[in-house]
Amino acid sequence: MEKTSLFFLLSVFAGSFYALQGALLAKYARAMDGLSVAVYRNGSFLITMIPLLWFAGWEEIEKVQYLWQTFLFSGIFGAVGLSFSLGAQKYLPVGIVSSMSQMSPLFLILWGILWKSEFLSTAEILFIGILITGVIILVRQKHHLPHLQEKTGIGLSFTLISAIGSSLTAFFIDNAVEQMSPFAVAYFWEGSIAIFAFLFVMIREKAGFGDFKRVSFEKIKKIAWASSPTILASVAFPFAMSLGIAGLAGSIVNATGVLVITGLGFLFYNEKLKKLQIVGIAIIVVGMIGMKFVG
Repeated sequence: MEKTSLFFLLSVFAGSFYALQGALLAKYARAMDGLSVAVYRNGSFLITMIPLLWFAGWEEIEKVQYLWQTFLFSGIFGAVGLSFSLGAQKYLPVGIVSSMSQMSPLFLILWGILWKSEFLSTAEILFIGILITGVIILVRQKHHLPHLQEKTGIGLSFTLISAIGSSLTAFFIDNAVEQMSPFAVAYFWEGSIAIFAFLFVMIREKAGFGDFKRVSFEKIKKIAWASSPTILASVAFPFAMSLGIAGLAGSIVNATGVLVITGLGFLFYNEKLKKLQIVGIAIIVVGMIGMKFVG
């Protein structure tokens, strides 16, 4: 197989498996709460992602001691972003949650302007406008489904908080990606999220704002199994980036993820979307791909 074909295949593969994980976890997020599911999901990665360290090698693993601050902040904000994204599943279809998560690049650009004095090109402003248009279309659509809680506003607020958290964790983890193996980054990033998700859920419980949802070992294994497609995606994505343009790989992964999880939402949960919602998702995908290309 030629290099270009393998690049696209691995990128689509990664996006599809990230989407499969998101669709499978929605079942547990809707039965529990986002923060508790985040603990079980990422806690399982501390064991199941160990093979990634083999890909990385000991020399790369050792670098984590010099990047502890990066993983500290990426873990904090990653736990916030993940838990609110999972929490939004109670109120919104999985395809809408995934599409709204594409707002995170907007905040990532904002952090770049504030902290790195970066400037936007005309093309970037154009695609940002396209992405925002798609978000507005989605936000304006009211579409309640019987298996979801009828509090769309809360769901949209959760996706906004999730996008902010995800953009901040991406902002900090970018420093690690430039200095160590992406396989080692994936393991320690997901592991740091597990640690802070557990700390947050314990603080929440002690403060009386909600208990940690304790479940049987059988259910923990099921959540770990539902999360496992992320491991395959975490292997495929770095390989794809090594074969082609990283920005293009990211665009393919994100676009594939949104489209696949929207389809899986219909297949798994009968989450049929309105025509305008589909249009909004398509516009967001176009805006997101454009931003990746010109950014």
